[in-house]
Amino acid sequence: MYADDNLEDTLCPWCIADGSAHQQYDAAFTDAAGVGLGWEPVPTRVVEEVSFRTPGFAGWQQERWVTHCGDASAYLGQADGTDLAGKWAEAVPAIRTDTK
Repeated sequence: MYADDNLEDTLCPWCIADGSAHQQYDAAFTDAAGVGLGWEPVPTRVVEEVSFRTPGFAGWQQERWVTHCGDASAYLGQADGTDLAGKWAEAVPAIRTDTK
């Protein structure tokens, strides 16, 4: 989360989801520049939903929120080797292309 105040253990999920945490503390949960990253047009309402009303996640580099068809994708959690060899095997070619 990005905010001027230290809000650790202060916010509930409902205050994030309804946007009141953003309004009260000017908090953002994902950098708006990381939503879509310019590979396709993303409506402002989608960027705002992800940035200001959706809990973010930590990454080892700049977080990216993937979009498709002008909408945000669902975050399903971190994938490990078992996931990528099994239920998410179809994603491997796209991940390899994206991380070159």
